[in-house]
Amino acid sequence: MEAFTMMPAMDKGQLELAGLIHDLRNPLTAILGNAQVLRLALDRDSEAPLASVEPSLSGILDSVSRMTTMLEDMLAASRSGMGGDSPATPLATILNLAIEQVEQAMGQRRVHLLLPVRPISGPWDRVRVTRALVNVLENALKYSPDGDPVLITARDDGVKVEVTIQDQGIGIPEADLPLLFNGFVRGSNARDRFAGTGLGLASSRQLVESQGGSLEIASVEGRGTTVTIRLPF
Repeated sequence: MEAFTMMPAMDKGQLELAGLIHDLRNPLTAILGNAQVLRLALDRDSEAPLASVEPSLSGILDSVSRMTTMLEDMLAASRSGMGGDSPATPLATILNLAIEQVEQAMGQRRVHLLLPVRPISGPWDRVRVTRALVNVLENALKYSPDGDPVLITARDDGVKVEVTIQDQGIGIPEADLPLLFNGFVRGSNARDRFAGTGLGLASSRQLVESQGGSLEIASVEGRGTTVTIRLPF
């Protein structure tokens, strides 16, 4: 098995900054991709009808809107002290927002959500929890190349809410699992097949822990991965 090149450990501030850069790269990549498609269309036909380039224009506008919202939410959260006295936020709102962002960015609609009958709300920082969920969902979709659905299930025990994100993708080799939260580390079976920085899971765990929660991962190579997020409420 290919050996890991271990990076120096990052402190919380460095990891948070790296996570923010990681999260902003995704809409920037979408903007670049749509702009390239638009340029090619116009190069082929400088008078191309609007209908033929509208999907690319919409993709650019959607990505810019996503980035703007993300930055504005982060600024507002920093002004209010990042949590602490946050008003109760419905879990369904956060989950649906994360699903919408990921499916819009990746152009895939295959995330299924199962919510409990009783509505769940908590004093969570919506920005941070959404970012954590987006990172996990993007991984779940990216590493499920056969188009299999991703399932999100939420439940509560009266003290904590538990959200599981389950995919049927390539999975993670057992030996790699303990290293995934170090930052800049990826599964050895993914590095040569999929682009990535190895920051998503490390950033997500830090974001969840900032809310007093926990993030755990279980996986079997070739059979899929389950990420479990627990948050107090």
